[in-house]
Amino acid sequence: MDSGGIIHRLCHQLSSVIGSLGPSTVFGYKGVLLIFAFFWPMRGVRLKQIKEILQHSKRDGQMVKSLTASLVSREEEERHQMNLNENEQLKKQITEWTCSRPCHVSHLHRLRIHATHLRGMARW
Repeated sequence: MDSGGIIHRLCHQLSSVIGSLGPSTVFGYKGVLLIFAFFWPMRGVRLKQIKEILQHSKRDGQMVKSLTASLVSREEEERHQMNLNENEQLKKQITEWTCSRPCHVSHLHRLRIHATHLRGMARW
């Protein structure tokens, strides 16, 4: 006798035993048993599939974490490179400005000396 027949017989016997509890209880119990009877023959396939899904989800989760980490490091690297490029451009602009306008630099230097001298005089 196959497992479907055994479960059907078991369902029929149990429903007659609990028949005194009421029609809604019997209906609910039969529904659960029918669902169980439907999935019982596929238990081997289903368990293997569930096991594979769980293993793949763990492996996929690790892959996603490693991909995310590599993306973050790549973004940080790109941001760092952009900052380096910007710093180099600013250095070039500063050197161009100071080399092309030495009078401004000397003027600023004179102003600093003058301000220092004024501070010294204010103390007297």
